[in-house]
Amino acid sequence: PREHRHLFNAIFWDGERFRRFCMGPSSMSGHHNSDNGNLRHAVDVAKMMRENCGVRQITNVPLAILSALLHDAGKADEYQLNSSGEWKLSDRGRLLGHKVTVIEWIASAMARYRIMLPNSYYMALLHCLTASQNAPEWLGIRKPAMLEAMMLSNMDRLSGTGDLIERCAANDGWGQFHPHIGLRPFAVM
Repeated sequence: PREHRHLFNAIFWDGERFRRFCMGPSSMSGHHNSDNGNLRHAVDVAKMMRENCGVRQITNVPLAILSALLHDAGKADEYQLNSSGEWKLSDRGRLLGHKVTVIEWIASAMARYRIMLPNSYYMALLHCLTASQNAPEWLGIRKPAMLEAMMLSNMDRLSGTGDLIERCAANDGWGQFHPHIGLRPFAVM
């Protein structure tokens, strides 16, 4: 929908921010940890969300796709290149993290560009981006209460694990161990 495109464009109207989103990694030593990894991961998750929304009529496809594209967008400011050309965690990344950053960007874009996203959509988007199934209750982080939020969590994990297995798997048989998946993947080609 127009409002979703408007919000996405408003967040990334800053060309340097958009470049960092497209060029940076999605993690330091885990999944999609190379140049352009963040963009590849966001598109992968968005494609899976779109495909899986098609089998559930209760889901809102535009909300699912927008939340997938934005779920790690704050990593554009979480990682920065050091003087030797390698990625490192920024002070913002160390202190706040990408989820806080993207929420700030959304709030700022909504106010600055007067984006007319209905309040229910706005809250749903923020819920999708911040809900976490396993967070302790005392943190105040809500468990996913929407199918889109549950799907985002699952598709995010599937994309990341898929990337690690593709990188570590052998052509046939056991591949290399990676600590984030906790095993050597087995593949039959």
